[in-house]
Amino acid sequence: MLAGHSTVLAGRPLLVDDAYAVDPRTFELEAGLTYLRTDSPHTYDLPFGLTYGLVRTLEVGAGFGGRIEAREEVFDFRESNGGVGDLVMGAKWNFWSEERGFASQALAFASKLPTADSDLGTGQPDFDLTYIASKSLSRAWSVHLNAGYTWVGDTDADPLEDIFHAGAAGSWQVGDRIELVAELYTDVLVGRESDSALAIGGGVRWAAFKNWVFDALVGAGLAGEAPDWRVTAGLTWAFDFKPDPQP
Repeated sequence: MLAGHSTVLAGRPLLVDDAYAVDPRTFELEAGLTYLRTDSPHTYDLPFGLTYGLVRTLEVGAGFGGRIEAREEVFDFRESNGGVGDLVMGAKWNFWSEERGFASQALAFASKLPTADSDLGTGQPDFDLTYIASKSLSRAWSVHLNAGYTWVGDTDADPLEDIFHAGAAGSWQVGDRIELVAELYTDVLVGRESDSALAIGGGVRWAAFKNWVFDALVGAGLAGEAPDWRVTAGLTWAFDFKPDPQP
């Protein structure tokens, strides 16, 4: 929970995404390490994503990664399991700008392709559609809201619930290079709402160099099946793709 493919392509280190598209002809490469602490297993994710701005209002992207699960059994016996994760393809359409009225708004679509090892995935495709709104309150403060639905692929032998997910995030630009972020996020299992998850998190983005942003976040589960702790750190690198003109 709270680590599904609907958030793989979100802006690090948050699960909540913003409505803005990547600049045209610009790539953004994201990579990081995430630790999820539960009773069992303890999980280490190594996600990375690549996003490209097609036009001013539209971006496309892909996310992939690996996972290691460490299970603690009786008598302190430990069992580890690892492998590659699912491939996620997605797009975000920023159909309404803040200049046109109140808040910037976008729709994001993602599809999970079942490429994960059998022990780490469901073996079925998922699909997600998310509405995103972003609002600048001042030069330093901004807020973001997400609401989406994930159609979870399953089988008759292994039925799984669809997921409604929602979140709110805020950011505070402290200086030219430091931005503080915080979020509240929930996953609601359709038909099994009592097991839904609620989590909170706070972190920082540091623009250490031109086009290089390092990030870190610590989150805690508040209710349901959310991990007890979520700790992540990573980076985002933006670079232009402008082919040389033909002679």
